[in-house]
Amino acid sequence: MDNQTPHDTELAATLRQVREEARERVGGQSDAERLERLEKDLLYGDRDAAMLPELRANLEEVNHLWAVQEQPFASGIPLLGRLIAFFREMWNRISTKWYVQALLRQQVGYNAAATRTLNNLHKYLTASTMDLVRRMDALVQLHEDRRAAMERRWDDGQARLAQEWQGAHEHHARLLEQAAADRERLAEQLRRVEQGQAPLAHDLKTEVARLEKAIAAVQAREEESRRGFAMQRLWLERLMLRLSARPAELPPQGPVAPLELVEALSDHDYFAFENAFRGPEGEIRERQEVYRELFRGRAPVLDIGCGRGEFLELLKAAGVEAYGIEINEQMMLVCREKGLDVRHEDAYAHLEGLPNGSLGGIFAGQVVEHLPTNRLSDFARLAMQKLQPGGCLVAETPNPLCVWAMTQHFYMDLSHTRPLHPRAVAFLFEMAGFEHVEIRFMNLTPEAERLRLPEWAGAEGQEAFQVLREDLERLNRLLYGYQDYAIVARK
Repeated sequence: MDNQTPHDTELAATLRQVREEARERVGGQSDAERLERLEKDLLYGDRDAAMLPELRANLEEVNHLWAVQEQPFASGIPLLGRLIAFFREMWNRISTKWYVQALLRQQVGYNAAATRTLNNLHKYLTASTMDLVRRMDALVQLHEDRRAAMERRWDDGQARLAQEWQGAHEHHARLLEQAAADRERLAEQLRRVEQGQAPLAHDLKTEVARLEKAIAAVQAREEESRRGFAMQRLWLERLMLRLSARPAELPPQGPVAPLELVEALSDHDYFAFENAFRGPEGEIRERQEVYRELFRGRAPVLDIGCGRGEFLELLKAAGVEAYGIEINEQMMLVCREKGLDVRHEDAYAHLEGLPNGSLGGIFAGQVVEHLPTNRLSDFARLAMQKLQPGGCLVAETPNPLCVWAMTQHFYMDLSHTRPLHPRAVAFLFEMAGFEHVEIRFMNLTPEAERLRLPEWAGAEGQEAFQVLREDLERLNRLLYGYQDYAIVARK
């Protein structure tokens, strides 16, 4: 057996030797002879070697001396000795023998009982020892038989496993050879296909990429249209409810546009404007991804002017507790349709109603440019009061240092009040009490819109050309720099 340890092998050999020697010793012997032989052989130390023979000798002595007998008196004096012995015998009978005989009989009876007990104990121990020897012999035999059976099963299993492993190894080798041949054949076929159809594959990849982009655009437009239709339905239902609650007859001075209708149309128009010019929601989420880590572990987070809820979706996916407020009712309904916690409230009124130190973070993406300029300091003061110690505020707004951002984005939204210089906004938050105020420039203008820098290979005019490149780079930073900036302030 390959897995046997030296200890197991030595133990098995010892047990086998003990069993064989026991059989040889007890063959043709009586139980007494076997016991006497075992007493000589099965000794386990110096104590047993000394005690067993002495015990047997003591038992023989007891058997010999248990019958105490009266000894006759004898004298060694010549001639008168016999006469002296006779008179002493007669005197003993008269003086002491009448009561010594009773004690002697009692002692003999006790000795007989003790001797019988010792002999019975010896017989019982002899029988128990022989029974124990027979049981041990049977257990040794059973253990040896089972061990032999286990060895046979182990050897059979090892042989069977070796045969199966050999077959599996050979099968695996054949599969490897076949796979290698198939791989070579397929590689050769692929090389021929690539050589013959490389242009077609390139055209197919280009067409697939174009179709995937078109499908994504269609899906985005479909999603926006679905939400727009849902908002239009809700708006029309509210409008019909409002109109049905008005008097059936108009005032005599002629029809006047209801204020509710003007406000509802204003909300709806801005919702359409946001969908048309803000950009796809996926693109906005990608831009705002950089702010999410600033609010991890901060709860709750308030998203002021949350719009379509892109940043709230990012926080929800990150497991950050957050809610939003939105003054545009259509935007609020879009967010609620997504399952977001958004409330139709004004920013100043909501902040003033909160307990001090109740917010873990505040996010205002493209919001401060909508606020009245004379109330920006109030916004910074309220944010400072409502944030917890260590709380974070992020206020993103268009960058007035980028002319392209102003002309292409800022002035397109008629609800914007005025551009806000990053240093001025940072100063407002510092004056409100924020300790760490940082300006981060975000969203560089696309490379296609920037001025291209020319290359100059000639030796003459190299210095003037370098000046021209530096001027063009400064012009790029002024005209086509970062579209937005963010104020990151911590309490």
